Amino acid sequence: IDAPVYGGSAGALAMLLRSLDPAIEVTLVGTVPDVVEQVGAARDGIAVELLPRVRNKADVGAIVRHVRVMRRLRPDVLHANLDHQWDGQYGILGGLLSRTPVVATVHAVWPHPDRLQRTLIHALARRVDAYVAVSAFVARSTELLLGLSAGAVRVIYNGVPPAPALAT
Repeated sequence: IDAPVYGGSAGALAMLLRSLDPAIEVTLVGTVPDVVEQVGAARDGIAVELLPRVRNKADVGAIVRHVRVMRRLRPDVLHANLDHQWDGQYGILGGLLSRTPVVATVHAVWPHPDRLQRTLIHALARRVDAYVAVSAFVARSTELLLGLSAGAVRVIYNGVPPAPALAT
């Protein structure tokens, strides 16, 4: 996760982590310390890897660290939890270069970034194993923005925690 603040996508990831079978080993990799701390608090015993945010395409040291962490962890699957279509490209790149299956969950539609950013994400998007979106609108928009075929992005709505019991 590289969400800049704890919001909807981070909260959805925290709920997912709470819901996973405790036998599943999880390492949370993120770039914003307070977001990683809040999401990681959702599950006991979670391993955490904090990476530097990549400032720009010339920030080679930070990009290399993303790739190295994925190669070292060698996860069974990388779940890239994305605020929007243009998010998380360096984590996805690290997963792809380490030959890890990548599932990317997109939470919102965002305006087009610059041409270089679009080119990079389009190249990565074709290699992502599965895209999931939290609504049909986000799914169709992701397909259009990333040049994916119609129906390529599956919809899985965010879960909603049960409401607390009301006092009678």
